[in-house]
Amino acid sequence: ERCTFLNETDCLRCAMCEGSSFTSVQEDGFLVQLYDYLMGKIPQLHRFCINCDQIHLPGLAQPAWPSVCQRELCQWSLTEMGIGRISTDDLMLYAEVVDLLLAITRAAAASPRSNQILSPFPLVFVEKEQKQEKGLDPKKPDYIKMKEVAEKLPSMQQIAASENENQLLEICNQGGDMIYGLLQWILTSCPARILSLPRGHRLKSMGTPYQFLVQSASPEREEIFAKAKSIHGSTFAFHGSPIENWHRILREGIKNVSGTPLQLNGAAYGPGVYLSPNASTSLGYSKVQGGTSVPSQSGDLSKNIFVSDKQVHIMALCEIIENGIKRNGTVWVVSNDEHI
Repeated sequence: ERCTFLNETDCLRCAMCEGSSFTSVQEDGFLVQLYDYLMGKIPQLHRFCINCDQIHLPGLAQPAWPSVCQRELCQWSLTEMGIGRISTDDLMLYAEVVDLLLAITRAAAASPRSNQILSPFPLVFVEKEQKQEKGLDPKKPDYIKMKEVAEKLPSMQQIAASENENQLLEICNQGGDMIYGLLQWILTSCPARILSLPRGHRLKSMGTPYQFLVQSASPEREEIFAKAKSIHGSTFAFHGSPIENWHRILREGIKNVSGTPLQLNGAAYGPGVYLSPNASTSLGYSKVQGGTSVPSQSGDLSKNIFVSDKQVHIMALCEIIENGIKRNGTVWVVSNDEHI
């Protein structure tokens, strides 16, 4: 029996349940149909928008957890009706994560390469003459305007000082009518699940309190990775990249961009993703590029505490499949980014 609810209509087998159909049989009672529906739906909640209940748009990274999709109506609902919006309580609970996301988006917007790395481009609505218009539109990206708006994002200190939603909105409106919408977009558009590591779980050798656990793969990709790991085993290595690149990396994953405009460094050891078992080696790849450091803000909108020192370096400690790794001393190259 064809599973038409969880998959495309032309799919004869459900990729998630390996052939078992969750389509309810009409002769079954209501509770049996409800059970079948929940058993099929719950494991795949991340695939569906929490607003429209449709599968997330193709071409974008599949979220690791339930979120609002990038359809215009859902993004408008997020801005105007608060559906899927991050509350002020959540902002305080995940303050370090909020700080990180703001920092990397501002860095991407300030970069001369913003037209390449500011992907996805934000969708933000504004009200003009009692009509809703797109202040920032991914179909017509205005990178100069985005840079100007991003520079006025509130600092984490200002966000922390907000006791409720109205105070936060008032602070954002000081910078313009697109600030609050952009803030919400930044926090809800990242498909990865990011948690700040507590003190006892941090790597002391890194010498920084800014350490995070990132789950960027969907359950389907995790399953594929786990199967490959059971066959080949896995190891860990560092990957470094300038702060400006992480807006895209956190939303699309670490990709093999060799031979594309996104490639920053040479490929002395061949095409692929460059990693290293030594943090010091990857630290060199995370250098701040000329002209891409996060600009300081003026007026009451003080700069984000995460980037108070402009020389910000970001590295990821990645688990990689022990298959096809080209080891060249302390430089490892992985051509298949699905193995990261």
